[in-house]
Amino acid sequence: MYDFLHQDPTCARITAFGDMVRVPAEQQWAKKAMFSRHPQMEDWPTDHDFRIYELQLDVIHLLDNYGGQKIVTAKAYYAA
Repeated sequence: MYDFLHQDPTCARITAFGDMVRVPAEQQWAKKAMFSRHPQMEDWPTDHDFRIYELQLDVIHLLDNYGGQKIVTAKAYYAA
């Protein structure tokens, strides 16, 4: 149907690097945000020990075209 490969660099993709930090259970804003996007998760069994984590971003590798990837720092990302 389409005349390109899924590995073609014009199909943009990112890889985000950083530390995954657990969000404390008392941070209800995190659950509210998660359940607003994924309401079915609110009914998951409590014995699944579901936890919410946040990515503390260090750097992003962006491949959006030919010529290699671009490196985007967390500072540049949050400033955009």
